[in-house]
Parts: sequence; structure tokens; C-alpha cells
Amino acid sequence: MGNIIGNPFDTFVKRQIEARQNALGQISNISADDLKYYTTKTPWLRLASSIDLKTQDEIEKLTGVEGISVTQRLINAGVDEKLIIGNNLAKNFILQGGSLSIDGDGNALPNKGLNYKNELFNGAYGWGGLDEESGGRGYVPMPGVESAQSTYYNDGALSKATIKIKCFSKAQFQLLDVLYLRPGYSLLLEFGWSTYLSSVHFLI
Repeated sequence: MGNIIGNPFDTFVKRQIEARQNALGQISNISADDLKYYTTKTPWLRLASSIDLKTQDEIEKLTGVEGISVTQRLINAGVDEKLIIGNNLAKNFILQGGSLSIDGDGNALPNKGLNYKNELFNGAYGWGGLDEESGGRGYVPMPGVESAQSTYYNDGALSKATIKIKCFSKAQFQLLDVLYLRPGYSLLLEFGWSTYLSSVHFLI
């Protein structure tokens, strides 16, 4: 932010730029740590939603408007209310390398295997459920981010991100729509490298 208003970069940013220049500018006597940095780093991309879902009664009390809420539409489609109320849906639908789910200890873990138990947030294949009533199509892949592109305007003061997400069933699309596809929703888009060069030029 400092450079936008004319201030110098923070010290940690300057040190990180210098560390990367030193590491990437070598042409001989390259250390083992630098070689690992060159050959093992991979990019990562994560998208999370800030949306909390409320029950039909809570929405009517807050707004004074009667009608079928987004939450109620999901419940009518066969989704268990306990799995989506509050931030439960957002915590179990973080998009990174597919879809991440929160375990009992609060850790975000990738889904794997087949969704044999026909659960909503389970399995790399069959994620979102297998029931025809909820729009399931069997053991289809889990949804995920395909790409993201960021464009900066006004010397970096403003930016626009275009994110491409792919899903494979009606049930998955319903959940995507609730969390990510509506105007005015706040999302967190994170990206970076899997390895990091410290300012003292060692991998940590």
C-alpha cells in the first residue's frame, strides 16, 4: 500500500526482493537450498467465501420480508440444514486444488477417494452428494478453481479479479451459487508459491 501513496516499501518487502534477486541471479556455485527452490516451487491458489447462511425464521425476523430464502431452497433440495447454517457451508467449501473441508480439529484438508457414504462434503469423486433428487450425477469430480486473472487500474490503486470455477453437477452448482456467484458477496482470493525464500537467503 505504501508505494501507492508515494511511501517506500516496507523493510520486509525490500529484503524479500533482494533475497530473490540474489537467488535467481546466480549463474555458478548455486547452493543446494537455491536449487531446491528453483525446482520444487509450485504455485497455489485458494478462494474462500465469507457468507454465513441464516435460517428462514432468522431472515424473516431480520428483514421483515416473507418468502423462500436461499437457505430454504437448499433444504428443499435435500441438503441437511445443520451442514450449511452459519459458516458451516463456507468452511467446508474452500476452493483449493478442488474443494477443502474442515476436519474435527479445524484443519482444512483436501477431499479424497469416492463418496461411498453419500455425504455432502466428502470424496474427491461424488462431492455434493449422489442423490438424483439433489441433482447428483454419480461419482463426478469435485468442483474447483480453474484459473484466476488479476488486472490493476489507476497505478495499482484498484484491481479486478476474474476467477474461473468449474463444477460437474446441479448440486455442486447450487452450493457454488450460494457462496460465490452473487453480486456484493465478499470473497478471499489467496495465491503464492509453495516454497519461500527467507530474507537471510535460506529456505524455510
